[in-house]
Amino acid sequence: APQGVWYSLPLGGRCEGEPTGESDCTWSYEHKGHVTLAELEELSPGSDNCCSGRCSDFWKEQWDPTDMAWRSSVALWLFRSKYPAEAADLPEPLCD
Repeated sequence: APQGVWYSLPLGGRCEGEPTGESDCTWSYEHKGHVTLAELEELSPGSDNCCSGRCSDFWKEQWDPTDMAWRSSVALWLFRSKYPAEAADLPEPLCD
């Protein structure tokens, strides 16, 4: 997706707490909540994409940059509405 960021999280680099940058401690995480595809798809009912008896237009024009940006904003909105006390976006990654 345009303006997207790819996070590479190698299994061997996972550690607890603040990452040190050593090869065995390059990333960590804390579970802050989740948004499911079903929740996102329910926000845009339609007939474009059907699975398990449910249809949604959420994925319509899946390669269109404007629609990609819309889907991202909907996911952030849904996360914020479910978890208002949590940060909904990640800071810009450091480039090393």
